[in-house]
Amino acid sequence: DAYFLDRLLTAGIVEARGCERFGLVAVALPAGSLKELYRDLARSEVRHQELYIDFARAYFAEDVIEPRLEELLEVEARVMAQLPIRAALY
Repeated sequence: DAYFLDRLLTAGIVEARGCERFGLVAVALPAGSLKELYRDLARSEVRHQELYIDFARAYFAEDVIEPRLEELLEVEARVMAQLPIRAALY
């Protein structure tokens, strides 16, 4: 059960990050079809994120999901903070 929950939540996190990245690209692009493509991709990633979280809710109680999701997000934040390339991006 724990492995299954982690897979669903991790997939949701991955989709959320995809949404963020595609959205940033869309904002940086000039008006046009490429900008619209990246906006559409960002919207699609939001739907995928919601889908994985909804799957988790179908199998697990909210009081199980939320603490684990927070824990995974904290781990992600620690990993991101340690990446040497992170400083070069900002």
